[in-house]
Amino acid sequence: MQYRGKLEYAQARKMRERNTRLYRLAHWPIWIWVFFLAPGPLTFSLFAHGFSRGNSIWLGLVLLGTGIAALRGSLPGAEPAPYILRFDEDKPNPMYRRVCYTFAWNAVLSFALLNLAGIFIAVATGTWYMKQIYTYAYAPLCATILILGAAGLLPRVGRSTKGEGTERRYFYGSVWAVVIAQTLLLAV
Repeated sequence: MQYRGKLEYAQARKMRERNTRLYRLAHWPIWIWVFFLAPGPLTFSLFAHGFSRGNSIWLGLVLLGTGIAALRGSLPGAEPAPYILRFDEDKPNPMYRRVCYTFAWNAVLSFALLNLAGIFIAVATGTWYMKQIYTYAYAPLCATILILGAAGLLPRVGRSTKGEGTERRYFYGSVWAVVIAQTLLLAV
């Protein structure tokens, strides 16, 4: 039996050739947050004691660095034109994407794992050790994630964009799961 409906081929579909300014601007806060969270103990201090001079200086540096990168089109989503049009393309993955997504994986994994460890330790011992956990465990965990990213072993940080469609599901699924879990944890 032959199909009689209208056929549409992916290569014939009109693709967006430029990212709008609003689209590009909407991605900047994501990367501000990712890089602002990078120094874990400083972030822990923010949540434990409020905004400090160190947090202000770091936020200023992050705003400056990510702002320059966004204006130059060197932040994922802030490029003048979409970098990935089809998720099965085998294109070289630019260094800025590899670095950004490695730090994003750090933000997703480090805080979730350290907070989970802190909860388990608190339940087992009856004592809250979050400051000590962030002081001593954050750096080795962050270094491990950065090494995995540099080796291209994390989703979205490989040398090629091949498989990007599947990898983005892992990434965004992890982001949403951790954001919801951390929000619930904060509420509890």
